Amino acid sequence: MQVIGETNSKKGIPASIQERIAKFIVICAFLGVINGITSPHYWWVLWIVFGWGLTLILQIISWYYGQTKSKEGKQ
Repeated sequence: MQVIGETNSKKGIPASIQERIAKFIVICAFLGVINGITSPHYWWVLWIVFGWGLTLILQIISWYYGQTKSKEGKQ
């Protein structure tokens, strides 16, 4: 069992962020299929992909720069 925030390897992305990325891909793919079936003339799913994707990118950037700052403090 893995603790949330723990990494799979010493240099890897934390499991919590990997889980968020997986959820993003699965849910956006599902919504894309629903969008294609119900209203193929207007791709509203792109608003969700851009909004959620932006927050996901910001979380990854925040984790990365937080990690590099902690490494600088240890040296």
